[in-house]
Order: sequence, then structure tokens, then C-alpha cells
Amino acid sequence: MRAAIVARVALIVCFVITALPFAAMAQVDEEPVMRAGGPVEGMLDFESCVRLALHQSPYFINSGMQIEMRRLEEDDAMYDMLPDIHITSSYVVHDPATNRDNPVRMGFSMNNYDPFTAYFEVQARELMTRLAVLGHLNALSDGIYEVAKVYLKLNTLSRTAAFQDELIALAEHKGEYVHNRIDSGGATPLDARIVEQEIELARLEREQIRISQSALLDSIKSLLGVPVEQNLELDIQDADMQVMGGFDPYAMELAEVRANSIELKVSEYTQELQEYNVQMAYARYIPSFTAGVSSADAMEGGADWYVSVGASTPLWDWGERARNVTREKNRLATLLAEEEMVTLDLDSSWRAALSDMNSASTSLQLARARAELAGLKRRQGEISYHAGTITFPEYLETIEAYFEAQKDVLNNELDYSLAMLNLRHLSGHLYTSFVDARLY
Repeated sequence: MRAAIVARVALIVCFVITALPFAAMAQVDEEPVMRAGGPVEGMLDFESCVRLALHQSPYFINSGMQIEMRRLEEDDAMYDMLPDIHITSSYVVHDPATNRDNPVRMGFSMNNYDPFTAYFEVQARELMTRLAVLGHLNALSDGIYEVAKVYLKLNTLSRTAAFQDELIALAEHKGEYVHNRIDSGGATPLDARIVEQEIELARLEREQIRISQSALLDSIKSLLGVPVEQNLELDIQDADMQVMGGFDPYAMELAEVRANSIELKVSEYTQELQEYNVQMAYARYIPSFTAGVSSADAMEGGADWYVSVGASTPLWDWGERARNVTREKNRLATLLAEEEMVTLDLDSSWRAALSDMNSASTSLQLARARAELAGLKRRQGEISYHAGTITFPEYLETIEAYFEAQKDVLNNELDYSLAMLNLRHLSGHLYTSFVDARLY
């Protein structure tokens, strides 16, 4: 009777312990919640667009999920600090050769427990989580940078379109003048064809601007996670001030640029991770441990319980562990050299970006000087036309040259703004203005 009760209890314990992993798996195996883009109402400025992108952009979900996966692996490593306990049981249904009161045999065992390697694995997994965070921050930084570039380009295209509309009206006015002159013999049909072609070119340039605006709007909708068919109103007035946010590249010290550099932090963490790999290579010299507790065999009898402990290590591995240590040390030396290269490349990129901004600033000054000269010539042409010293088409040419010079100023302003934006992105000032890395 007592043996039957013990047998039932043992079977129930085995069933419960076996079912525990499946219960835990049922709790974990849930579908991740995906952020869906909702309707966007009102006009969005640059900061609002960035906040919306950080909240629902599909481009950031993958890197964010990588952090969660690395944290799960970190939890796995933490639990590996504890030994795995295995339970085994057997029940002798019928043995005609003997009549035992206890036909049940149970055992608990711990196999190949290596606490030193488990400790280093925990440290390595923590670093891999930090690397995943840096990967996510890099994705956020690049996404904000793309939104900023779209804002600057849309602002330039909007202002360029206004000048292009003036050029179209100017060409049409010139066309009316030429057609009126044909009736009086002051112009030829060839003159009319030429001016009609000029009108067509001006309209095609305007259409090209419209297409570029539409493409940029579609791209920013994609970045924000907004459906393409949804109407999106952007406040692009003073886009330069919105995007730059008071950034002064000359106030940034190189040390601050290095401190904000994601690439440099990745290199540092990768080097630290490799240091743990070296320690783990040394830890393989330490034996792993085993332990177990089991009841007496139902067929053989004997003591009630047996306790066993043991250690296991390779007796001779033909130098494999020594080669692993050397290999990991060589990798560490390579990463140290790469970190120095990353630092030098960062310094070089920063100086090159400053040079590009200064060059763009000079080009902008030249464009503004030419625009000012074109404005003076326009004024001179107006005076000369009213004085009767130049013809109306010649006067219109001075106005056309003025509008073209203004368009050139806008293009150079965009180049200068993009160069400064590149500096803000490179310095880390752009993403740190919107993202708090401590939250990850």
C-alpha cells in the first residue's frame, strides 16, 4: 500500500515538473504589439514630425525588437548561473524474482555546471544588449536625419516654385508682346516659336518641381508611418530654424563629438565584449561540475539514497584551448587598432564636414552677390526701358536674370543648410535633442 502511494506521488511530481516549461512558454509566446499609424490631423512642424516618427515609424520597429530579443538572451544567461536540475523516475510494474516494498526509483542530477563560464556569459550578454541599443539609436538618428533633409528640400522647392511661377508669367507676357508685334510686322513667326518654346520650358521646370515635391512628401509619409493616400500638411516655414534648433558647429568641441558618436561607442563595446571572450577562453581550463541524488534501485535494493559529485575536464585536447586563447587575444588586438581607426576617421569626417560647410558658405555669398547685381541690373533696365533706350524684351531679360539669380541663391542656401545639418548629425546633436538614450 505504501509503495503504491509513493508511486502515485512520484508520477504526479514528474508530471508537474514536466508541465512547468510548457506553461511558461504559453505565457511568453504572445504576438508582439505592432504600432499602427493613426490619422494625422493639423499641420506638423519639424519637431512634431520627428515625435510622430519615433512613435509609429515602421523603420524603427526591427531595431527596437532586437533590444527585446537581446534582453531575453540576457535573462537566459542569468538563469544559466544556476545549475539545471533534472529529475528521472522509474516504476517496476512487476518483478517475479523479487517482492520489493518500494518499486519506485527517483533521481535528481546536475550535469556539466560551469559557473565561471556562466558568469562571463552574463557580462557578454549585457554588452550585446548595449550594442543592440546602439543599433536602435543609430536607426533613430538616421531616420531623424532623413526627415530633416526632406524638410529642408521641401522648403527650398516651395520657394523655388514661387520664382518659377513668376518666370512662367514673364514668359507668357513676352509671348503676348511678340504675337502683337507680328501683326504690325515688328516680329516674325520664328520669334513667336522661340517664345512659345521658352514658355513650354518654364512650365516643364515647374512640373518638375511639383513632381519632386510629391516624391518628397511620399518619402516623409513612409518615414512617419503614414499611409500614402492620407493628406499630410507640413509647416515648412522657417525650415532652417526648425531643423537646426540653434545648433552652432563652432561651439562643438571634438571631445563632445566623440562622446556622442554611436560608431565610436559600438567600437568600445565590441572591444569590451572581446575582452570577455578572452576571459571565457581562459575559463575553459576550469573543470565543469556534476552532482546527483538518487534513490536505491528497485531491482537491486541497498541504501535509501545515493549522493554523487564529480568534475569533468579534458585530459588532453591537443592544444585547442591554448589556441583559442591566442586567437581571442589576436582578435582583441585587431579591435583595439580598429577603435583607433574609427576615432581618426571620425575626426577626419568632422573636419571635412566643417570644410564643406565653409565652402558652401562661400558659394552662398557669391550667389547672393550675383543676385544683388542682378537686382541692380533689373532696376537699371526698368529705368532704361521707361527712358526708351532699351526695348521691352530686353527689359524682360533683366527681370528673368533676376529671378534665375534668386533661384540660384535658394539652391546654394539648401547646400549650406544640408552641410550644417550633416555636421549636426555627425556630432550627435541631432538625435540627442529628441532621444534620451538613458530610457533604453
